[in-house]
Amino acid sequence: MKFIGQYIHDLIARFRSDVYLEDVSSGTIASGGNLGLDSNNKIVKANEPTSHDAVTLAGTPDYITISGQEITRNAIALADDVSGFLPVANGGTAANNVAGARASLGVDAAGTDNSTNVTLAGTPDYITISGQEITRNQIDLTADVTGTLPVGSGGTGATTLTSNSILTGSGTSAIQAESTLSYDSEILDIGADDNGAATVRRLRHTDDEGGDLYIRGGDATGTNKAGGDLQIFGGRATGNAAGGAVIIQAGETNASSGTTLRGTNVIASFRTDGDTLLQGNLIFEGSVPDAHETTFSITNPTADRTITVPNSSGTMALTGVNYTYQYISFTGNATVPSDGDWMTLSANGISNHSWNINLGSGGTTVDTSTVTIPTGNICQGIIVPYDCVLVGYSSLIRSVGNHQSKVGLAVGVPTYNDFATFDCTLRAYNAADISAGPDTNYSQRPVRADNLSVNYSMSAGHVIFPLIGSVASNSRTVQWNCTLVLKTLLP
Repeated sequence: MKFIGQYIHDLIARFRSDVYLEDVSSGTIASGGNLGLDSNNKIVKANEPTSHDAVTLAGTPDYITISGQEITRNAIALADDVSGFLPVANGGTAANNVAGARASLGVDAAGTDNSTNVTLAGTPDYITISGQEITRNQIDLTADVTGTLPVGSGGTGATTLTSNSILTGSGTSAIQAESTLSYDSEILDIGADDNGAATVRRLRHTDDEGGDLYIRGGDATGTNKAGGDLQIFGGRATGNAAGGAVIIQAGETNASSGTTLRGTNVIASFRTDGDTLLQGNLIFEGSVPDAHETTFSITNPTADRTITVPNSSGTMALTGVNYTYQYISFTGNATVPSDGDWMTLSANGISNHSWNINLGSGGTTVDTSTVTIPTGNICQGIIVPYDCVLVGYSSLIRSVGNHQSKVGLAVGVPTYNDFATFDCTLRAYNAADISAGPDTNYSQRPVRADNLSVNYSMSAGHVIFPLIGSVASNSRTVQWNCTLVLKTLLP
């Protein structure tokens, strides 16, 4: 008993101090265990730390970052986070330049390794190869390109276009060759192959007054070059059918207020028979544009009417206007030359004196033939004091001998306050035939020589010069008793 007790006493003492295990098999300490054996197989208890040190990162690359106790793996930037060169064994070139790469990979450092030939496939020849040299040639749009270049890429979107047709666009759709609009050799044709109407018009203004449309002949270039005419034609007919007229229309007026487009009225129609049909009045501005015009108004006819203008120059008389006729009488005589030259007043005056001034010409074409008045005879003519119309003259002619004589009136305007000749134009003419009579004694018989249909308008300052001459080729004495007739609005 003493032995057993001593043994238990020793055993307790042993456990109270150090405990040693002998012949203990090796094993794994359970997760979370705190007991273990030291090198002497003594059972020990592990230290229990009371806290942990904070985890930190060193270095500048940021492919790993930390926030608190959380570590984040980021993408690796080859430029900033990697140093050195990727070896060939790891799929790199072990170099940072082309020459170094060739050397690492074991290829020709000069880059002329032609161990494998380059070839071209396909039939277009805008690229060709000879050996290892590739040549860029021009692209043949016919042989090397397929498809149609669309409008959006700078093309037309079309493969064929009608000859001479004008092209029109429609957004990004293909360009349209208009079959009803063509241009060839300075001729613009519009309209379809039918008898319908084709129209050329200015684009309508959607929110204001319409814009004007001008059609003009060609302007000239250079010195004293004429401008081009503007000609408008009606359509030509065939056979005995009537040709097309030229019709001018204008927009109608005098309608009520609103936005509805009004119609048009025919203003003038230039017909194929040469007649001109007008609607409305004719308004003449005169030589100076101002606020005053002359209106030629036609009363609306109830039947066809014809007003014939005589084949004569002059001034038309108006009803409702009281004209005053003025008369100027004179006598004169002259020995006319055989060459037919006109003789006019001498420096002594118009009446009771011989007319001895030869004007050197004897033309008899009214409104065309002219005579030149010498400087010494400028004041011998009949001066017109106010605006009037030269109606003509009534006269008697007596000639010595059985011959025909002529008389006339020349009218002109001298340059006042200037000593110079001036030309006058023949405005009235008549010839009297006294080559026969009722008996043998017809020499010096007076014969009427009248012309009362001259109707030549004159203004204040015109000068009238009477003229006497011979029609036959001989010289003789001619007497003239004449009365001029002037028409004026003066009372």
